[in-house]
Amino acid sequence: MDKFTMYLNRPERETKPWYTDPELRRVEEKVTDEETERRRARDKRGDIRSKERNDPMTQVNALLKPTPAVKRHGPATPSDPQAARIQREQSERQRAMALIAKSRAVPKTNGFWEDTPSTVAPGGSFAEDLERRKDRASNRFWDEERERDRVRGWERGVRGDRGGRSWEV
Repeated sequence: MDKFTMYLNRPERETKPWYTDPELRRVEEKVTDEETERRRARDKRGDIRSKERNDPMTQVNALLKPTPAVKRHGPATPSDPQAARIQREQSERQRAMALIAKSRAVPKTNGFWEDTPSTVAPGGSFAEDLERRKDRASNRFWDEERERDRVRGWERGVRGDRGGRSWEV
């Protein structure tokens, strides 16, 4: 027998995987009463539903599926290509003019934060407003702290006397 000859008649213990042996199953899997079988079937159905619901290809197919025609409430697109082009240009021009008017609007300024122009609509987002409020509150706190120190006669800026950095000793 040379090294290229294949051994085809293998014994059953080599071809049968260990995890198919009924003696090596867990105790829960060995129980075969009716209630356990119903529970296993229910869990299996739930697993299949979960896999189908979370399958990315199912979601892609649903997104690519053609949607039924929806009635539009806006102006209809003309069938003439030249008229459609003119209508698109007019709507684009109106949109551009609205953006220019919005950018030229002068925002109110009433403090440190408003001195820097924002790229967002006047007033900013909720996060920006929150940061402004926090900054103003901290300024009020430190202004009051400086005033208390001045009244007590403490000088700031001297090392070791509340004026140094936290890492300076």
